[in-house]
Amino acid sequence: MGRDLMIRGHMLHVEEFGAEVHPSVLFLHGGPGMGAYHFETCQAERLQERLRVITLDQRGVLRSAPLEDGEPLGVMDLVADCEELRQRFGIEHWSVIGHSFGGYLAVLYALTCPASVDRLVLDGASLDLGSSARSLLAAAAMEFALHGDQESVRTCLALAHAPKDASVPHLWQQLTVWLGRLGAWRDNLYIHGDDKRLVDDVMDAAPFPAEWWQRGSTHQVRLVAEGAIFMPLLDRLAGVRQKTLMIRGLYDPVLASDQMAAYLAAKPETELRIFPNSAHFAHLEEPDRFAREVLAFLGDVS
Repeated sequence: MGRDLMIRGHMLHVEEFGAEVHPSVLFLHGGPGMGAYHFETCQAERLQERLRVITLDQRGVLRSAPLEDGEPLGVMDLVADCEELRQRFGIEHWSVIGHSFGGYLAVLYALTCPASVDRLVLDGASLDLGSSARSLLAAAAMEFALHGDQESVRTCLALAHAPKDASVPHLWQQLTVWLGRLGAWRDNLYIHGDDKRLVDDVMDAAPFPAEWWQRGSTHQVRLVAEGAIFMPLLDRLAGVRQKTLMIRGLYDPVLASDQMAAYLAAKPETELRIFPNSAHFAHLEEPDRFAREVLAFLGDVS
């Protein structure tokens, strides 16, 4: 069931699946600016028999109202929206599934409002955008190598292995440039299976005008301009109280090994699940197993 709610002065689109008697879970999409629709298409029906799943298109994204000219947006606005939404639904506490950048938001939300979050499911999460940018640039270099573009290989590898104090916003900006130059090959970084258009096909089939999809770019630009998204969470992980399930596609360059190592060191009880036939979109590439793992992890939350 979808509806638009005024949350902290902005109209957000929210979808709800499953009965209220089930444990509640919030899904936070990545991008930044991707929207929750793709997750709904492959996981809502699978999860709703035992969970109450609530998804939202974040402030200014897809079905939510667009950002106005000059309207500020910061990462803590997104966290505050989550907490206001929980209160609006009358939910005492809920678990959070965060995909990609949504995993960053999920951890930040758990740190900011620990009493509101039961458990965390980190699905291909990026907890350090600098680390993810370096890993993606290295993966892009390998893709260029497969196609014989040696100059691009050298440039991407140099960026991936830039000094530790290199500007993270600069690395992110360069990642955007080089992913654009990959063209259709870019999908090889995010999808492992033969159907490289798996995500694109979901979006193409969606009943939304092109203008709605374009809202996500404005959302991302505003967050990048604010800059807080470039602050890694790795040195704050000791403060995470919530039991965590970490899901990683075997071929995912976004959740880099240094991020996994930091999380597991801070929270050694974390359950790590590797999906052998997936890259960055395990919930799309291996949807049945994804649902089983999430239901097993969250099904006993009361």
